[in-house]
Amino acid sequence: MKDDSTPSTPTTPTTATGADPDVATDAHRAPATTAPAATAGRPRRRVGLIAGIAAAGLGVIALTAGITLAVADEWGDDDDDVRASQVEDRADAAGAEPVDPAQPAEASDDATATADEFDAALEAALAAADGTGVESIEAERDGFSVDVVRADGSEVEVRVPATGDAVLGEEDRAEAATPLDAAALRAAIEAATADGGEAHSVSVSDEPGAAVEVTVIADGIERELLLDAASAVIGTER
Repeated sequence: MKDDSTPSTPTTPTTATGADPDVATDAHRAPATTAPAATAGRPRRRVGLIAGIAAAGLGVIALTAGITLAVADEWGDDDDDVRASQVEDRADAAGAEPVDPAQPAEASDDATATADEFDAALEAALAAADGTGVESIEAERDGFSVDVVRADGSEVEVRVPATGDAVLGEEDRAEAATPLDAAALRAAIEAATADGGEAHSVSVSDEPGAAVEVTVIADGIERELLLDAASAVIGTER
């Protein structure tokens, strides 16, 4: 008996209508890994942190320098205060006005002379008037003007020119109880000009606690100083 059955051709599986083969294939692939996005703010924060540290360092340096200068200035002020206090103590003890470095001084073009020149003028005046001391002596452009005290208590004005002999002037009663001799005159001038300048005049003082007044001129600036009997500067003339 003949078999009429015809071998059937194997059917090829078909995909579903409208299906994308690539999609099906991709479904079996490993899932893609997404890289984390870079953090944009991190580098900026790092730069800002470094800048902040640098600024803080500069601030510490500036603060340290400021403290150093302040301490140095304070030490300098302390030294000035000590010196000023010493002068004030002497002035208080003598009843005179203390020297004030900030006190405005008067400009002057008056003549000045050295201690040796004052000494020479004093000797010439004493010899000319037969005096024992001077009440005052002042440098002038062409010599010295000297008030000489005699032993009898009289006083005579003596003009000592730069050249030539001394000339006697008017007589009067001496006002100074203790006239200045050569040693007292030199000591007063040297003490008053210790910080510079030259003397313009020296005279017996009538200020309380003061024995001598010396007018000193330095760099065209005039200042009148008071000295005690020991030739120590105790203040300025009131």
